[in-house]
Amino acid sequence: RVIHISMMILPIIYYWYGHRIGEFFTHLSGIETTRETVVLIALSLLVIVELGRLFLGIAIFGQRTYEKKQISALAWGGISICLCFLFAPLGGYKEAYIGLPIIFTISIVDPLLGETRKMFDSVKLIISIALLAGILIWVLSSIFLETPWWLSLIMPPLAIASEWPSLKYIDDNATMILIPLIASLLLI
Repeated sequence: RVIHISMMILPIIYYWYGHRIGEFFTHLSGIETTRETVVLIALSLLVIVELGRLFLGIAIFGQRTYEKKQISALAWGGISICLCFLFAPLGGYKEAYIGLPIIFTISIVDPLLGETRKMFDSVKLIISIALLAGILIWVLSSIFLETPWWLSLIMPPLAIASEWPSLKYIDDNATMILIPLIASLLLI
């Protein structure tokens, strides 16, 4: 749960400071480096490390035993966040008006769903709590990031529906990011 919530810092780093990080690597290497290039490098390293982990058949701290033989939830989340940074429509404040609320939604709503499932038996109540949190994220994004307000009606239910099915090889860390990302590309 802590890992999910800590993911909220990533879009702030990317959208607020990503250009500076790219400039830092430009000065360091002498090669023109954009924030997108930094994300591509991070994505490449993540894929290489995950392939190595799978090849060795190991599960690192916090991973489940079955993740020894399949892509881990951590890798799915990292890859999906990188893809969100690379492909989310840019606009609004700091260009974050789609990418930030997508990542904030998984960061808050996914652990919230897990905790409410432990506390309540009512699926309607669990979904209602998650929907309220998701709507709040998107409405606040509308206010502070200039996100189109009507997305607060579409994206939270879509993200929650993306989390619900239990797929054998694709973790919900991917579906909760990639499905809203694809929807945003189709809608905007």
